[in-house]
Amino acid sequence: MWILPDSRVFSFPRDFILNGKSHKKNIFYNQDTLSELGIKQFQEKKFDERYYRSSGSEDSENDRGVVVRTHTVIPKMEISELKNLLIVNVKNQAGSLLAPTDWCVIRAAEPDGVSIPDSALTYRQSVRDASNSIEDKINVFSDYDLLVEFNWNSLWPEL
Repeated sequence: MWILPDSRVFSFPRDFILNGKSHKKNIFYNQDTLSELGIKQFQEKKFDERYYRSSGSEDSENDRGVVVRTHTVIPKMEISELKNLLIVNVKNQAGSLLAPTDWCVIRAAEPDGVSIPDSALTYRQSVRDASNSIEDKINVFSDYDLLVEFNWNSLWPEL
């Protein structure tokens, strides 16, 4: 990515006009021309837009001459809302993990039903236990940033 002196950012080479003069996209492959025009390499420090929003940004140049944009971020929601959102996600994930063995439960409920295999019962119980445990862990958090970083995906059982 590149940043022009007028703060426009280009993710890929393209034709552009700078100071009233037209430039072809091939100049992005010529470092001398880029330097003459004041065009610098650009990086933007990303943040998780699901949970944060930018309240401003600042550009600074690092020791390699790359302009780095850093955002000041603030939470998009209250921690209680985030907890509710994550718990809904956990319940959806649990439902998805239980779905492959639902047929066993349905078959067992029919009049001529066959018993549910022990492996399916054990797996289903471990999914429910994991779901409850993850929900409990989510509810304990009091720090928004730590809750966002909490990786609960690794806590699910394998089928």
